[in-house]
Amino acid sequence: MSMLLENRDYVPDGAGSVRTVEGAEAVLSEALFRLTARRGGFAPLPELGSRMYRLREERPSRREALARQYAAEALAGLEGASDITAEACMIRDVVLPGMEALRAPADQAETLTAAEYWPFPTYGELLFGV
Repeated sequence: MSMLLENRDYVPDGAGSVRTVEGAEAVLSEALFRLTARRGGFAPLPELGSRMYRLREERPSRREALARQYAAEALAGLEGASDITAEACMIRDVVLPGMEALRAPADQAETLTAAEYWPFPTYGELLFGV
């Protein structure tokens, strides 16, 4: 269990405490905290946080590599992060290509089906019918 962090602040639960999260949401909240906190800014845990704030001082050509390095340092040892990374990679490698492969036949079926029989809103209805 972790406390929910949004916009660099903890989210109140409406009962005088802080909203907590579990599972993947807790891992994401912890990752957000680690990436946005300045490394060395909390004396009892000087290794907590990241050095992302230093990127603006670097040459643009070095920023991407340094951002990856700083993120890896900040997230090292984060329990559950590898599960989220594996899940994200699976979505990128399996789910998104499957969705893309399904889109072409679905688009074609929409053009062949009369509007009164098409069970889903069209793009035009989604964009302009709200």
